[in-house]
Amino acid sequence: MRAILMATAIHCAVGLTGISLAKDLDYTPDQEFAAVKETLTRTRAALQQFSWNTHTVVSLKGQVKKVSDALCRYGPDGTVYATPVATPPPQSETRGLRKRAARVKTDDVEDSLAVAVALAHDYVPPSPQKLEALFQAANALFVKRAGSAQTQLQFKDYVKPGDYLVLGFDLETKCLRTIDVTSYLTEQADVVTLHVVFESLPDGTSYVASSLLNASGGQIQVKTENANYRKLLQ
Repeated sequence: MRAILMATAIHCAVGLTGISLAKDLDYTPDQEFAAVKETLTRTRAALQQFSWNTHTVVSLKGQVKKVSDALCRYGPDGTVYATPVATPPPQSETRGLRKRAARVKTDDVEDSLAVAVALAHDYVPPSPQKLEALFQAANALFVKRAGSAQTQLQFKDYVKPGDYLVLGFDLETKCLRTIDVTSYLTEQADVVTLHVVFESLPDGTSYVASSLLNASGGQIQVKTENANYRKLLQ
């Protein structure tokens, strides 16, 4: 509990520096949320027309353990499907007792990795319906950096009690810029943070350019980069 409260306090201290409340904006909270919801819906629909490449690097305790590439696209059900792309095989591992001992030591961490990655998928992409429910329940905060069109929409209890989902949104371009998540695994002390950066395609469609997931006190780190977006043949 102390760990996630500390992470939340740090997040708020950083995120709220130099901002003014949404009441000082030209947009009302209702208008801001409507713009964000419309953007999320439009972006998801637009991305279903594309395929793209994903590069993923998984590190455990500071050491790279897995590098993978995949070709991704949305399926008819709205789920992202990834087809692995061949990558060079990893260096040979030490065999025998040393290999088995190392495997036992990392099993718990790898289990946490699987849970953390699955949890990240619950937050990105955000569900407009879930955000709507939180907004209607007054479980959202709108803030804006002074002198900037950048605004933050902070949603609490998005997936789990006490978690935070923060959307960085540009009111002028109506583009999503960042997503920041503070959540936890099975225990609230097992903090999970996720930072997602968005960029725009030539036609204006926003997409996840990169993401960084940290879990289990920094023992687990997952970096992803998405590139080479191309429209599917109709």
